[in-house]
Amino acid sequence: MKRIYYGIFLLSATLFPLWSASAAALSGGELYMTPESDLRTIGEPFDVRVYANTNGQAVNAIEGELVYNPSDLSVEAISIDHSVLASWSTVPSYDSAAGIVRFSGWAAQPFIGSEGLLITITFRPLRVGQSSVDFNSGSMLASNERGSNIITSMRSSVFRVQPIQTQPPAPVVPLVASTTIQSTTTDTQTPATPPPTQVPPAPERSNAAALALSGVELAPFLIPFLAILALIAFGIAYVLHRFTR
Repeated sequence: MKRIYYGIFLLSATLFPLWSASAAALSGGELYMTPESDLRTIGEPFDVRVYANTNGQAVNAIEGELVYNPSDLSVEAISIDHSVLASWSTVPSYDSAAGIVRFSGWAAQPFIGSEGLLITITFRPLRVGQSSVDFNSGSMLASNERGSNIITSMRSSVFRVQPIQTQPPAPVVPLVASTTIQSTTTDTQTPATPPPTQVPPAPERSNAAALALSGVELAPFLIPFLAILALIAFGIAYVLHRFTR
């Protein structure tokens, strides 16, 4: 019985590495882009990032060739910032007329990961409609004696380009004249008293003018008074005349 268990153990120990290698080979490496699909506006630049997924295997070198329709898209720039590739056998470049982007590089040390950034491409949409960026070819060389290509999948990126969205004109708001409401509370003010009228002083008169003026003013009273005096004098004269006879 022990021999049977020992035989099963030896068989499992022998087949497990082969099964692991086969599973890794079946899963293989993958090249993909982000975003895989998106809505963009004509004339506005956007970035497409190219990544590598080694599916747990170590790789030393990665290369790829991407194609696009130059009537739909134009390449503005290619960046290698933060790339997992440290040296380049083919420096990332593009052919605007043919619509091709190429790159090929080596990692500083064997790379294992699912989000290994390779390059960043800046595109500008040229016309409205649907466009795509596809892998024409690619390879991921395993870090082994044979340097076998483990790539099994390459995924494209699809975009829908829309026209520039114009903002609708703002509604015209009629201007309303503002009315200033004054307080109904009024302060009662005493009307100002006009200054007294200044009567100019009478001009000084000379003595002669004063006497003449006084005579004119007493004339209405002087004539009756003299008449009464005359009557009294006549009466006295008549009485004296009567007593003297």
